This record gives sequence, structure tokens and C-alpha cells, in this order.
Amino acid sequence: GSAERPAPTPRPTGSTRGSTGSSRLTRHAKTHAGPPRRRLPCPACGKEFRDAACLARHQAGHGPARHRCEVCGKGYAAAQSLARHRRAHRDGAQNTTQNGQNMTRNAQIVTQNAQNVTQNTQIVTQNVQNMTQNGQNMTQNAQNMNQNAQNVTQNGQNITQNAQNMAQNAPNLAPNVTVGVGAARSFVCGVCGRAFGRRETLRRHERIHTGEKPHQCGVCGKRFRESFHLRKHRVVHTRERPYRCDTCGKVFGYPQSLTRHRQVHRRPQGCDTCGQVFGFLENLVWHLVTLCRTPSSLHRAGNAGAAPSPPRPRV
Repeated sequence: GSAERPAPTPRPTGSTRGSTGSSRLTRHAKTHAGPPRRRLPCPACGKEFRDAACLARHQAGHGPARHRCEVCGKGYAAAQSLARHRRAHRDGAQNTTQNGQNMTRNAQIVTQNAQNVTQNTQIVTQNVQNMTQNGQNMTQNAQNMNQNAQNVTQNGQNITQNAQNMAQNAPNLAPNVTVGVGAARSFVCGVCGRAFGRRETLRRHERIHTGEKPHQCGVCGKRFRESFHLRKHRVVHTRERPYRCDTCGKVFGYPQSLTRHRQVHRRPQGCDTCGQVFGFLENLVWHLVTLCRTPSSLHRAGNAGAAPSPPRPRV
């Protein structure tokens, strides 16, 4: 027949600790089995152990230091003790390196924070300066607005005073109308006494004394006393050149400019007295009035279309 296998030896109860190796298990089992045994003291230091093997390993540590640490020079009797000591150096070095890296990162963070604080301080300072400048500008603008309001009030008072003066002086000036004007010029200016044939003409003339400029440019806001002045001014914004020279095709924004330009294409005008030649008629007239004052030359220039009071010629 077949032989029966012996049953395995049951594991001692009362402990949940797992041990590897038969010698370790045997030593561990002795701690639970039987009555407590007497502990063995170390003759060198007095430390007690439960068995002789543990005491022998311990006593080896009291022997001569045959194993010495290369880092700190500390000596040990057992190689295992030196190995444990070396691990302390290795772990300490790793911790030191890690701490150094952490300190470096922390220093970089602190430096970056300091730079951010400095930059934020500069921004705050700039903002405070801008706010101060804006406050000063607002104060100046308020003062300017106040001054403008005072000017407008003063101008209104001046206009009112001028109107009152005109109303008071009109009866006194009416009899002083220039002889020969008659009913054709019955509207008299109350300031300078000049007479006009139409009320609208007098009203436009009175703007010279009152400073009123009712016609305003819609682009730049500039104001004018007469509407035709505003029409001439609009050419500055529109760049229109509706007046073209029939000879060369050059265009102009004002009819006066075209009239003056046409003289370029005419025969040069010469002075009968001194023989000097001029390209523009008004230059010849100015020359005749200021230098060569001869009746014949003035009469010829007048027949050519010169004005009684010619403008100063171009340079």
C-alpha cells in the first residue's frame, strides 16, 4: 500500500508575524512557547538579550573597530554596522542635495517676487503720476471753460451795449446822411454813420462792429461774418478746383486766382517811362503809382483794367 504523508507541524498560534528562514522562525517561536526564559545580559554594557545568538552579535560590536567609515572616519567592529552607517551618509547627502535645490528654487521665487513687487511699484507710481497730471489737466480745462464763459458773457454784454448805442445814435445820425444819397440810402449805421440802401446790407455791416460771425464751417468749426467767406473757406476742406484755365488747363479754387493766372499768358506789360517789364498787371500799376508817377502811364494802366488802389505785388 501507499505510505501516508506525515501531517505538517502546525504553526504556533498567538502571533500574526510572518518570518522567512527556518532559523528566524525557530527563534521567533521561542518567544511564544513555554514559560518565559531568563534574559542574557551583556557583560560590557549590561543590555539584556533573549538568547545567546543575539548576545553574540551584540558583543561583536564591542570588539575592535576593524571597519571604518571613509566619510567621517567613525569605526565599527561589525561590517553590518558600517553598512547601516554609510546609508545614513547617503541619505543625508541626498537630503542635502534636495534641500539645496529647494533653497535655490525658493531663492529664485523670492527674486522673481521682488522683481514683480518692484515692477508693480513702478506701475503704481506711474499711475499716480498720470492721475496727478490728469487732475491738473482737468483743473486747467475747468479754468479755461470758466474763462471762456466769462468771455462769452462779456461779448454778449458788448453786443448788447453796441446795439443800445446804435439805437441811441440812429436819430442823431440820420440828418447827417451824405448829400445826394436821399431815400436810396436811408439805413444808417449807428456806430460809424455809414448809410446803406437796404436793411439787410446794414445788418451785415453792423457785424463789423459787433464781431458777430453767424456762418460756421461744419468741418473745422471756424466762423465767418459773410456767407461767401464760408463758401470760399470750404475749398480748403473739399480741395475742389472748379476754375480751369482755357490756355494751359491749370485749375484753381477761386475765380480771383484764375484771373491773376491768365495774365501769365498775356504779353508782358512795360513801363513807358523807364521801360521796365512786368508779367502781372498789378505789378505794373504798383510800379507806376509808387515810382513813375506820369499821367499818361497811369491813364494807360487804368484803361488796361487796373484798380485805383492796387494790392502790393508778389515778391
